[in-house]
This record gives sequence, C-alpha cells and structure tokens, in this order.
Amino acid sequence: MSEKFAILCFDTAVNMGVSRCKEFLDYSKYTHPDKFIIARIRKYSEFAKYGNQKIFLQGWLNRVLDLETFINS
Repeated sequence: MSEKFAILCFDTAVNMGVSRCKEFLDYSKYTHPDKFIIARIRKYSEFAKYGNQKIFLQGWLNRVLDLETFINS
C-alpha cells in the first residue's frame, strides 16, 4: 500500500471508523484507491438518505474529492 493510500485509509478510519475502513479495504482489495474512494462516496450517499444527513453530503464529498486529488498528484 502506498503512503498516499495509507493517508486515505487513516482519514476514513477517523471520519467513519476502523470497521468501515476495513470494509472499504476489502472492497478495494487493498490495492485500488479508486475503488476505495468509490465505496466511500457510495456510503456517504447512503447516509444522506436518512433524516437531516443530506445537509452534510456536499462537505463529505468535498473531503473525499480533495483526498482523491492528493492521491493522484
């Protein structure tokens, strides 16, 4: 795992919990940060369907897209 991918994982664990990070790592097979990011975006979109969580969606997406930019730089 690259250092940048590890930073993405750390941010996910802080923001969403260690077990959710593990779930995304399993989905991405520990080697595909793009798949990891897609899984995270899907989960945020799922969260936004409940109660007043939709107001947070844009901020969550901004956070992930900034991380994606960092990883791809």
